[in-house]
Amino acid sequence: MGYIHSANESPPYVIYVNGAPYFITPSSNTNRSIKNMTVKKLGYVGESIDDAFSVYVKKYTPSQHRASSGSRAGVNPPSTSGDYTTVPIYVKHNTLFHDDKPLMKDIIGVLEKGERDALTKQYGAIDKEGYVYSYRKGNDSKTPIIQNPGKFKIESIGKPLKKSYYIHDTARLLETVDGKLYFFSPANFQEYDVKQAIELPGKFITAGSYTPTQQANICLGVVTSEGLFLFAKKHMLGKGEFIGSLSSKGLKETYKVGSVYKISLPENVKPEDIKSVQVIEDKNMYLLTRQGKAYSIGDNDHYQRGTKEKLDPSEWNEIKYPEKIKQIEVKNVCGLFALSESGDLYYHGYNENGFYPITKHKSDIDSPVKVMDNVQFIISGHVESLFAFDNEGIPYYIPCTLDNRVLYDKDLLPSLDKPVVHPTLFKNILPDLNPSSSVLYKFIDINC
Repeated sequence: MGYIHSANESPPYVIYVNGAPYFITPSSNTNRSIKNMTVKKLGYVGESIDDAFSVYVKKYTPSQHRASSGSRAGVNPPSTSGDYTTVPIYVKHNTLFHDDKPLMKDIIGVLEKGERDALTKQYGAIDKEGYVYSYRKGNDSKTPIIQNPGKFKIESIGKPLKKSYYIHDTARLLETVDGKLYFFSPANFQEYDVKQAIELPGKFITAGSYTPTQQANICLGVVTSEGLFLFAKKHMLGKGEFIGSLSSKGLKETYKVGSVYKISLPENVKPEDIKSVQVIEDKNMYLLTRQGKAYSIGDNDHYQRGTKEKLDPSEWNEIKYPEKIKQIEVKNVCGLFALSESGDLYYHGYNENGFYPITKHKSDIDSPVKVMDNVQFIISGHVESLFAFDNEGIPYYIPCTLDNRVLYDKDLLPSLDKPVVHPTLFKNILPDLNPSSSVLYKFIDINC
């Protein structure tokens, strides 16, 4: 496994650096400064991370940790003012961790369970027997998580669980000891629990999502050996057949919170051909095949499907690149970066008023344009931002015009029309590597 990836507004990654796992995520949804990204080592060489995502918390100060009169330390949610960061929540050796603190054993997965707002987020730890334990994050980055009373059993799963596959912060694909797969997403944005799971046929291949704005429009893609499946809260993308619905029981009613569909694949594409899938709300879906081809369905209002031709939103089209593609990354909802096998980085789609100056274009781009070469792999920052690591492993930041309106150092971003080397972010937090070496940031084991 090369990395665990969440293509969300604040995506966490677990990347293996010289065989050791590291967590990488932006600091918060409101502070887009690349200087404040979280990069943290989660284990030793040879250790693997089974599941992970991040929570958004206030940076710790001693005064925040004191209990107020009549309350317990770490229970009251912090105010929305101040400086915030992200903390990794992950599963290693079947143990749930909050940052470096072990919380619970016999856990196979962890996911967001629901939230009333960003500061009172809940999440669930899933054990081997299929029980979900509710947690609520603490006040700040040093406060242990406060466990809420109670647990519930996931309905319709009869056998013990052995593995959890990441789809999105709010969803997992759970595998039982006898090899069956179940889609599970308990996110209760209206404070109603979803307790059932939907069985999907076949063996797990890949999954993906991208949810930058309203959670109500969330769509998730899962590929198994039996086909492409889409979880949609509102509308189905493409053509397909209904598989089942998740419902949520409130005080008086049962609410439908989403349905699963089996989606028709592009012509001559088999499930085992698919390398990655990204779904953008109910707007677009992209597939990347192991043969280096990229396909899309959905809207084309900003040429995000790689052409200015009028396309049927429900029919797949192949995006034409001059060479084979090994990685894709959706940006700013309606744009797509694509990395070729030779290391050339391309972009097309949303570019109003020259949003990405590196493209040298002043409006939306209707076909892929080359913006950088000698790239080894790319990772997402926030909705707009992207890091491209060159063949020496050195991270470059791809600026956008939004960077003029946020607090970046002028010496860090002297120009917006070219990739910028980030001088300290990874160097200071990767002690495994030799900073005096000519290869400062050599990343390996990346399965792009």
